[in-house]
Amino acid sequence: MEEQWGMRYNDSAKIHPQFEKGNAERIRNRRSDMTLAQLNYIITIAETRSINKAAERLYVSQPSLTSAVQELEKELGITLFYRSGRGVTLTNDGAEFLLYARQLYSEYEGILERYGKNGTLKKKFGVSTQHYSFAVKAFVDMAKEFDMILTGRAWKSF
Repeated sequence: MEEQWGMRYNDSAKIHPQFEKGNAERIRNRRSDMTLAQLNYIITIAETRSINKAAERLYVSQPSLTSAVQELEKELGITLFYRSGRGVTLTNDGAEFLLYARQLYSEYEGILERYGKNGTLKKKFGVSTQHYSFAVKAFVDMAKEFDMILTGRAWKSF
């Protein structure tokens, strides 16, 4: 029996059917999918015109950055940068790709700004009721329990 990842194919296929003989090779050879990190890498390299400077700015090792760019170029089937001893310059395909990468990455940043952990989107909740003191008190108690910020007339009345 052939072994893969320290397991025989029969053993791994029982646990994970995707590891049946033949599937393992397809899994190893499948192409990777473009990531937002790779888009950010391309944008930063284009801005700095240097893989080394981009690596410093991104807090990534130069070999890792180079590898990420090469993986993306392989996935896309294009060359994004001309490389030389003086740095990098965009190819025509790279310049066109950069326009889309900037647009897509900008949309991603907009989503984070609006919906992310410290996003600007405020969740709103309103209650309309007769002014019964027990209802207002129950609402205020519930709001405190869920750490809600109270504004408006209900809050001002206390």
